Amino acid sequence: MRTGQIFSNPVVIRALAAADTVYATPRTADTVHLSVDSLSDSLAVLVADTIESAGGGDSLTVPLAGRPVAYAITYPASPGPVTLVTSDTAHALVTADTVASGTAGIASVKLRLIAGPTPDSVLVTASARRAVGTAVPGSPVTFVVRFEP
Repeated sequence: MRTGQIFSNPVVIRALAAADTVYATPRTADTVHLSVDSLSDSLAVLVADTIESAGGGDSLTVPLAGRPVAYAITYPASPGPVTLVTSDTAHALVTADTVASGTAGIASVKLRLIAGPTPDSVLVTASARRAVGTAVPGSPVTFVVRFEP
């Protein structure tokens, strides 16, 4: 690159979009009817960057891939009856897990009933943080999963 008599090599600068919104897709409540291997629907959130239109039109929501979302079972407090799973075949007890958002900006887990007394409901939070450590607006998202016979 040349400007006047000064020569320099081009420098590539890679900038990551800042996550500025996280929200549940499509809902924050689920009911699981008890069976031998009870599994909830996906507890999913979308991590995105919102670009405001300069011309006053609609804003654009850009999904962000590879962003960590921390899931945690917050109720019941004692571990055991349910676990967070990222695959339909997992059964290990996990009460907190971090999942990266996929190419569509969505991160998700499911709940599996594994042992012990069946709770009437389970609360799960999904939290996303920016690279600087602050919470992404909309975070945490709280999910309620009810277990019914």
